[in-house]
Amino acid sequence: MIDQNELHVIYGSGPVGTAVAETLLEQGKRVRVVTR
Repeated sequence: MIDQNELHVIYGSGPVGTAVAETLLEQGKRVRVVTR
């Protein structure tokens, strides 16, 4: 069962965090990026 309200939290907005966020968004996932 997949939770439609699933939220992926990514710590860091550097190159890796940004790439992960973009990949998840392309898959239609909800994403939140957290920076210091």
